Amino acid sequence: ELSCIRAIHDLIQKFEVRFDKIKDKYAIHKLYVKIKFNDFTTTTIECRGHWIDPGTYEELLIKGRMRKTLPIRLLGVGVGLVPRKSDNIQLSLFDFEEQTDQLPDLAE
Repeated sequence: ELSCIRAIHDLIQKFEVRFDKIKDKYAIHKLYVKIKFNDFTTTTIECRGHWIDPGTYEELLIKGRMRKTLPIRLLGVGVGLVPRKSDNIQLSLFDFEEQTDQLPDLAE
């Protein structure tokens, strides 16, 4: 268990470096931990959040660990992103088509 917590902290540090490059364009709206067990099944545990918080990631890891007692093969951390609103954007009154922006994949 302690080695998984250390691994989560290492992943968070690497992730923060990557997120720093885009934090002006995107805001965090959720945090998640992805666990792959040694039987190759996967579980994802997520919660609402607006900043990268090591304590929250530890809690998510513990919750995910309780789902199965198998050894963990692979760990990942990530965030859900939403584009930051710009003051210069004017919305059209007549454009009803759904607009989707491609968000960067920052999962580690």
